[in-house]
Amino acid sequence: YDEDVFTLYCRNVKKPKEEPIKIASDVTSYNVNKDGTKVIYLNEEGGLYSHDLKDSEKIASDVTEFYVDEDLEKVGFLKSDGGYYLHNKDNEKIASDIESIEHVSDDLSVIYYEKEEGLYRQSEDEEDPTKISSDICAVQNIYDSGEIYYTKEDTLELNLSDYVIDDMAEADQALTEPEYPDYPDYSDYDSDEEYDEAVEAYEDAWDEYDDASDLYYEKELRDELRESLQDSTIDVEVYSLYYYDGKESVALSKNLTSNSYYLSYAQDSPVIMYKEYNQDTSAGVKLSEIESTYEVENLVRENLESTAISYVAIGEQTSMLEQKNATQTQFSSDGKELFYVEDLADDEESGDLYKANISEKGVQKPEFVDEDVYPYLLRQVDNHLIYFKNYDSNNNRGDLWVDGKKVDSDVCGYKLYFNEGAIFYYSDWNEDKRNGTLKLYKKDKTTKIADDVYSCMLKEDSILYLHDFSWNSYTGSLFRYENGNSEKISDDVNCIIF
Repeated sequence: YDEDVFTLYCRNVKKPKEEPIKIASDVTSYNVNKDGTKVIYLNEEGGLYSHDLKDSEKIASDVTEFYVDEDLEKVGFLKSDGGYYLHNKDNEKIASDIESIEHVSDDLSVIYYEKEEGLYRQSEDEEDPTKISSDICAVQNIYDSGEIYYTKEDTLELNLSDYVIDDMAEADQALTEPEYPDYPDYSDYDSDEEYDEAVEAYEDAWDEYDDASDLYYEKELRDELRESLQDSTIDVEVYSLYYYDGKESVALSKNLTSNSYYLSYAQDSPVIMYKEYNQDTSAGVKLSEIESTYEVENLVRENLESTAISYVAIGEQTSMLEQKNATQTQFSSDGKELFYVEDLADDEESGDLYKANISEKGVQKPEFVDEDVYPYLLRQVDNHLIYFKNYDSNNNRGDLWVDGKKVDSDVCGYKLYFNEGAIFYYSDWNEDKRNGTLKLYKKDKTTKIADDVYSCMLKEDSILYLHDFSWNSYTGSLFRYENGNSEKISDDVNCIIF
C-alpha cells in the first residue's frame, strides 16, 4: 500500500481464519455492493474492472473516474478524452469533450457536466444535452430535483467621489487667492516715523497674507484631490449568484463579496447563504480628513467588507439575515436551520453560537445558543448539533458538546465519525503516538470501546478499529466492535482502507 495505490483484498470478518481473496493490485479507487458480492475498481493504468469475488471482467481502458448505482448494476465512467459512457454491451457514449463532471444522479440517469461552452444537463434517454449557462465560475450545488445554484465572475466599478463627503465645499468657494503685499518705499514717506508705521502695517499684512496663502494652498490641494476623485474608479472583484429551477436561470445577486467563490448551502434542499457588498455611500469619509485617492480606495474596500449584508435564498426567494459577521455557517441537511458563530474578538478563537430557523417565509431572527464556541468544528449531522468549547487549536482538543449538552473533555476535534445518530470520537488523544481512547456516544450515553486506538472505520452498525499500532513495524491488531462487544479480526494490519 502507498498513498494512492494499493492491493485490494476481500475478507469475511465473521470468518477471520479464512484466507483473504485478492481482488487486484495497483487499485486507486473502488466500490462494493451492499451484499459484498461485487466490486467495481479502477487501477493505476486507467483500467476499469468488475469483480464477482471469483473472476474479473474489464469494462474499459483510459478511465479517469467512474460512478455506480447502489447495487453496482449500472456503471458510468469518464475517459481521458472527455467522453462519458454508460457500461453495457457496447459501452454507450453519452457525452463528449467534458472538462469536469459536476453531478451524477444516484441511478446514473442524469449527469451534469462542464464543457468549454458551459454547464450542461444530459439524460440517458435524451439525444441532445440541455445547456444551462455559459461562463460559470463555480457550481455551488446541484440537487436531484434539477435545481442548481451557481456563480459567475463579475467586476463592480465604483467612483471614489461617491464615497467622499465634501465638507469643505462652501468654505473653499468663499476663498479667493490673496494678493502679495508690497513692501513700502522709503521715498514715499515724509518722515521716518511714517515709514516705520508703514513697515509695521506691511508686516501685519504679510502675516495675514501668509495665513491666507496657507489656506488657499490647502484649498488648491483639495481642488486637485476633487478633480482626481472625479476621474478615479476602482474595480472590485464580485460574483453573481444564479438559481436554476430546472428550466430557467434567475440572477439572485450581482454583488457577492470577493470571498464568495464557494458558499454555504443545505445538502438536501435548495437553500443557500451568501454575502453581498453594501454600496451605501451615506457614511462616506470627509474630504478634510484625506490627502489622496489611495486613502479613499483603502477605506472604500474596507467599508465594503465590513458592511457586507448576509442573505439566505430558498429557491429564488431571498431574505436578509440579521447578523454581524458570521463565521463557519452550517445548514441542517434539510435547510430548515442555520447555525453560525460570531462576535469573535481579534485575539480569540471562539465566539457566540446562534441559530436561525428557515421557513417558506424566509430566514427568521437568530437566537443565541451558546458562548465560547470554536467555529471551525461546528457541524450539524443527523439532526444533531455538534460543536466544541474550550478548544485548544494548537493541540487539537477541547470539550465536545452535542445538542447543548457536554459529552466529554479532551476530545480530538478532527477525528469524529458519524453513523445514524451515533458519534464515535477520541479522547485523551496522543499526538506523538497518534492514538487515543475510542468512544461511542448515542442516545445521551457514552460507551468506551478501547484504549490505544490508531484509526477506525464505520460500517453500518459496526466499527473496525486498529489497536496497539507499532511505529516500529507499522502494524497493529484489527478489531471489530458491534453491539457492545469487540472481536479481533487479524494481527499485523498496516491500515484500514476507507
